[in-house]
Amino acid sequence: MGRYLKRLLITFLVAATLLVGGCTADEDAIGAIESADDAAHTITLDDGRVYVFDESTDLSTMKAGEMVQITYTVMDGKNVATAIVVK
Repeated sequence: MGRYLKRLLITFLVAATLLVGGCTADEDAIGAIESADDAAHTITLDDGRVYVFDESTDLSTMKAGEMVQITYTVMDGKNVATAIVVK
């Protein structure tokens, strides 16, 4: 019985690690800027998705129509951006 519980615990820990790791993986989005709001620290792409940036990120130079690649992580249902590159 001890071996069974040990295997079950190891299986659970591996599954939990994979789930947590999958939730925090960075993703990339490429699209045209629909709008940029420097005060709210957000950019909306032409597909309607909104990305939230850190307060230290200056979005004032971002213009509607510019093609960008945004690297982000989903946290608490929000697309939290970690990088932006103008294409």
